[in-house]
Amino acid sequence: MPVEAKLAASDEGRKPIKSSRRVAQDGLNEEKQAAEVRSLILVAEKSSYQDAERQGLLDEDDWRNIAARINAELLALKLKLMAP
Repeated sequence: MPVEAKLAASDEGRKPIKSSRRVAQDGLNEEKQAAEVRSLILVAEKSSYQDAERQGLLDEDDWRNIAARINAELLALKLKLMAP
């Protein structure tokens, strides 16, 4: 069997492994992108609630509770984004 044929045959066996690695990486990238989008949404939400509190539409205690919840979610997302 010529060398080229042997290399082609051995490469065919490796392709599914490389493809599955790419799929795993793509899935990971999609998760991180989703986490980044969610973080941006939470920051916008927090800003809107803060504006509502400044305008007197939201009690200060309610604002603190909402801000604490959003900050906890943002921290969880940040940790998720930092994970390898």
